[in-house]
Amino acid sequence: MTFLLLACSGLVGSNEPDSATPDSEAPGAWTAVRTQIEATCVLHSDGSAGCFGPSYSSLGRSPSPEGSFIQVDASEENACAVAEDGTFACWGDDAPTDPPAAGLSAIAAGDGFSCGVDLADKSLVCWGADEADLLDPPAGSFEEVRLGYRHGCGLRITGKAACWWSAGYGRLDAPEDVEFTQLDVGWDTACAVGTDGALACWGADTEGETLAPGGAFSQVSVGWWNACAVDTSGAVACWGDDESGINEVPDGVFTEVAVGESHACALDGDGLLTCWGSGEMGNLTPPPP
Repeated sequence: MTFLLLACSGLVGSNEPDSATPDSEAPGAWTAVRTQIEATCVLHSDGSAGCFGPSYSSLGRSPSPEGSFIQVDASEENACAVAEDGTFACWGDDAPTDPPAAGLSAIAAGDGFSCGVDLADKSLVCWGADEADLLDPPAGSFEEVRLGYRHGCGLRITGKAACWWSAGYGRLDAPEDVEFTQLDVGWDTACAVGTDGALACWGADTEGETLAPGGAFSQVSVGWWNACAVDTSGAVACWGDDESGINEVPDGVFTEVAVGESHACALDGDGLLTCWGSGEMGNLTPPPP
């Protein structure tokens, strides 16, 4: 779920209302996007990280770290990014303390805690909040990890998904006989893309979040009560609760999508970012890169 401003990246958070048009595009070259609650975090083509959104969120007013990163992730009040050499940084009011000394190849931001994939042995490591079950992720070798409200899921190097922590609402019921290429975790729901492009979702189905559409997809993102995915043609499909207008997807050919609580953003092949949904606090208006 995933979700600031700054000196080093040139981004500036905004609490100004959005323009009259619901969709907003800004020129530039972004390479990755992650959205959580109201804020959105991005990577620039030079690897610098930054976030935009409401100023009342720490991700709408905290400076982003300096450096060149290959992945960024966001939670409600903190974000984390990891560099190619395994170094990483977390920032925001709720950033976890006592990070591991080991380098990471992937990272996930939670509320007061984070998890990552150890760069050397590919095991999962978690730190921050004092939750015994959270800090005891499954053993094995992983390539990806994502965190939700009270559960986490990792993608093993074999393609199998493994989830842990709180078992309520079927959060841990990942399909055992399916291999995946990518996964994401939202509030109480997780979705993953199979090797054949088919989507699988599990966990809470409060607003139809697990009712994924058919077809072949390349990437999926899960928010609070919504999810969106990019199909192999580059079109975005969204499902779940539509009170905020997330399911009203703009036309375009996209490579990546990210879903928050009430808005979504998608990145196209030219590095342009398009955001839509409900956004009274600047979360639909990406800053210029």
